Amino acid sequence: MSSIFETCFPSPILTLFLCLMIVTVCLTGDGMLKKADLVSSNGKYSVSMLKAFVDSSTHALVGFLVWAMVENACLLVKYNKWLNCMVAAILAGIVDLDHFMAAGSFKLERALHLERRPPFHNTSLVLLGTLICLLLSKWRSEMWVFALMFFSSWLSHHLRDANHRGLWFAPFGHTPLFSTQLYIFSILVLSVCVRIIAVFQRSPTASSPSSSENFVKVV
Repeated sequence: MSSIFETCFPSPILTLFLCLMIVTVCLTGDGMLKKADLVSSNGKYSVSMLKAFVDSSTHALVGFLVWAMVENACLLVKYNKWLNCMVAAILAGIVDLDHFMAAGSFKLERALHLERRPPFHNTSLVLLGTLICLLLSKWRSEMWVFALMFFSSWLSHHLRDANHRGLWFAPFGHTPLFSTQLYIFSILVLSVCVRIIAVFQRSPTASSPSSSENFVKVV
């Protein structure tokens, strides 16, 4: 077990730093959302806009950091890998565009007050999309990397939302709400697991850190 972690996480300090950053971003974002409810303003719209910005930014930052965990030590020597993290952040953030799709309007108030959860928040869709990308990787090898990026970015978004609405597995229903501790822990586990899967999927016989540092080739 120790050899697996040494192979997948050649920089323990960086790994610990990224874990702490994920926890910090989640707690800070949640705290800002709670304070936004208490902000005195001239109208509800300004508060809603502030909350939407904070929430979407937090989702994007978490997606960025989760993929930074996947890139791991590559970030220290290959600066283009930061672009992959940016792609992951965009993927994590665009999930909320379905609010406007479901509302049929670009008005924020309508998008935030839907009668039901919009389609991109269906976790079954994440699993289906990941499966499709993996199947496509038989013809386009780079699709397996995108499958992991899509999975980690969208699922991190869903796990954070599970704090107040649970996970939605259509057509089966919703899970109970996740506590703050549970959703943050789940995101940390997600980032670690995706890193391990990525390393050994690309190099099943990896035995040294150097053999695991070149697997992610999106950019």
